Amino acid sequence: MRDEPVASLIQEIFEGYAAGRFAGPAEIMRYLEAHPVWPRSRRDTMTVERVLELLERVHYAGYLNYPKWNIHMLAAKHEPIVSLVTFNAVQDRLKGNAKLPARKDINVDFPLRGFVECDDCGQPLTACWTKGRNARYPYYLCQTKDCCSYGKSIKRDALEDEFKEVLAALSPSRELYELATEMFRDLWNARVASAQGNRAHLVAEVTRLEKQIEQLVDRIVNADSDALIGAYENRLRSLEAAKVEAKEKIENCGRPLADFDTTYRTAMEFLENPSKMWVFGDLVDKRAALKLTFEGRIRYKRNEGYRTAKAVISFRIFNGLGLEDSEESEMVPRRGLEPPRRFQRRHLKTVRLPIPPSGHGSEQDRVSAAG
Repeated sequence: MRDEPVASLIQEIFEGYAAGRFAGPAEIMRYLEAHPVWPRSRRDTMTVERVLELLERVHYAGYLNYPKWNIHMLAAKHEPIVSLVTFNAVQDRLKGNAKLPARKDINVDFPLRGFVECDDCGQPLTACWTKGRNARYPYYLCQTKDCCSYGKSIKRDALEDEFKEVLAALSPSRELYELATEMFRDLWNARVASAQGNRAHLVAEVTRLEKQIEQLVDRIVNADSDALIGAYENRLRSLEAAKVEAKEKIENCGRPLADFDTTYRTAMEFLENPSKMWVFGDLVDKRAALKLTFEGRIRYKRNEGYRTAKAVISFRIFNGLGLEDSEESEMVPRRGLEPPRRFQRRHLKTVRLPIPPSGHGSEQDRVSAAG
């Protein structure tokens, strides 16, 4: 049975990691440690190893897998928390290239630490609390010794207030927001229709996998080498897993897990006002806002402000559409971009081409050369 609200939290972890919301297991560990509904005790501390164990439990996808008892991807009777497609996407990320662990020195006091670069040297700014006469004061600063801004501090409030203005400037107009919503809705409907049409392809894929499984079973029966039998069995398990995933896709083909409004509500609210997630969110939301807004780090020049940062493609599309109504853009004139014919005739130079002798070439060739 689903044990709420923990079941929904586990679902959020799987889907968030599969979609790239969480950079790695260390970031998931910190998220669970700070979440109030996650069960904890004095003896039960959250570690990266526990997160990895959680992400590898296939029974969350509704299947049982225990090779010691020769149980391989057996469909269970309980309700799955996540889909098998999401589970496999998580496994692919875990088996991919190793990611750098989340920095331990990034905390709620300095959410921009490691993300903003010094414009003079290109290295990320660090941060610290400075003790004054009567209080402690937060600052960002550059710690690169060869940099001309080495040791020169920037007030945290000034740097983060300017960052809020950068985020606010990315908010599209209401007209563009409504246009994007309709475009996403049309795309959603097209994808649903396309998914319904993929059922025949998936059925053919299941049939092909079943034939390969039958062939492998016959080879295992006739094989007399333990190494060969082991190789066949490994291949058989992978084909069985692919067959199970394809059958699940057939069952859900053309049937989205949620409607358009439920699925896109959070994403569209973020696109409408990215600074809202930064202002009212916790540390995880703030770091997610950075990843969802910019393609990389942004640069800051002391006493001048932020340099132009490269936003993700969604905001670049909004900005590009917004330029259509700006003073910097104009419609192509009705006569086109080419100069008028009288201008062409007046400025063309006369080029004399040699005419072939009468004995060489045809009459048409001589006329073409003369022309």
